Amino acid sequence: MSGAGLVVVSVFLLVGAVFAGDDVKSTASATVPKAEKRPLEETLHGVKIVDNYRWLEDADSPETQKWVAAEMAYTNSVLDPLPGRNAIHKRLTELLSIGSISAPQIGGKYYFYTRREGMQNQPIVYVREGGAEGKNDGQDRVLVDVNQLAADGTIALDWYQPSENGKYLVYGTSPSGSEMSTLHIIETKTGKALPDVIERTRAASIAWLLDNSGFYYTRYPKKGDVPEGQEMYNRHVFYHELGTDPETDTKIFGEGRDPEDWPGVSLDNDGRLLLISVQQGWTKTELFLMDLKRARRLSASLPARIFYMADPFTTDGFTSSPTKMRRVTACSRRKRVTMSATTGKKLFLSRTPYCRARRCGAGSCLRSTSRMQVPS
Repeated sequence: MSGAGLVVVSVFLLVGAVFAGDDVKSTASATVPKAEKRPLEETLHGVKIVDNYRWLEDADSPETQKWVAAEMAYTNSVLDPLPGRNAIHKRLTELLSIGSISAPQIGGKYYFYTRREGMQNQPIVYVREGGAEGKNDGQDRVLVDVNQLAADGTIALDWYQPSENGKYLVYGTSPSGSEMSTLHIIETKTGKALPDVIERTRAASIAWLLDNSGFYYTRYPKKGDVPEGQEMYNRHVFYHELGTDPETDTKIFGEGRDPEDWPGVSLDNDGRLLLISVQQGWTKTELFLMDLKRARRLSASLPARIFYMADPFTTDGFTSSPTKMRRVTACSRRKRVTMSATTGKKLFLSRTPYCRARRCGAGSCLRSTSRMQVPS
């Protein structure tokens, strides 16, 4: 581990000890508590492994809790005598009370953003209605406050996304740090919660239809639908129509594929083409297009070995009309591949140093790309 890494780890340990000291009383302890070895042998992939401390993984066990209390008492007996600890505690409290504010997401005439004040446990989603001629003269108001859902603040706001015109906001919440979100929908103008609630939507990717009648989204399987231990994999794409039972939602993509695939969805400005980008670990991303008008899927899996990003270009070739997605572009380490969105045919391949970055901007990557009109 590098010196910088050791410093970071040391700081986090110190922060934890500083705040833990408020809850655990120090008691004198001359020696480091020793954990009893209880060998547990198992064979994984043909290799025998002995785990001496598996019993400590049961956090609810009285034996585990006793050992943790002894460890904390010993830690405090070492740290409590150090000078300046109260000053560190005071300063950290001040810094952690500053709060935060996010950049806005725009849906139609509405601006959505999160803000956390002082010692609030969770950020709050605010909305502002834009004024005439682009002036943001509307009043900020609370739209979603998950702090009201649990007195101890352990229900988190995981993610949120407005519909195209901002009529609805879809967001995910999860309890006790599980990150296995439950999807909710709220009407922006009235603040009324819709009855549609969808479980198992961790880090959901959402693509709203332009008429707000429904959306494409990603969801995980429930227990029993897949082999035991696979519930945190098998992320698939579904379509949900507002007002219907989520259990009847149509599965659009993912069946029969690698359980570790990570699909995401986006829709073009016409609402006709659904782009499904499938991350496969950190080495490859596959792209698939679904023509919603013709109800067919165009496989646009690209030939380069490593792709970092894909952009649905919403211009008609190189003209200024921002109404139709005519091509899909992906960056590899040194290549940029552009394909027709309607046929899946590869249009051109550019080799450019500008595509080395993980986030490959359209302006830089197109400097060395041949100009050509993309057919409808």
